[in-house]
Amino acid sequence: MLQYRQHQKMQNYFPMPNEIFHLDLYEGSFSPTHANGKRVKHNVYAETREEVEVKLAELIERVREEIAGEKAKMKEDAD
Repeated sequence: MLQYRQHQKMQNYFPMPNEIFHLDLYEGSFSPTHANGKRVKHNVYAETREEVEVKLAELIERVREEIAGEKAKMKEDAD
């Protein structure tokens, strides 16, 4: 599932080390099911939607390769 949204400036009641919430950034997220059956959410942030799409495409490719590797390893261990 892919999601795009623009962060809204929000009141930060607790000081945080990163200032993502104070910037106008776009967020892209990808939530695949890993080899162990758990869903893990991966996020990318950028200043424009086009940058998010590029970063998200790279993230999706990398995560899918990792999942394929995990599945192959689990299959080898089962044999």
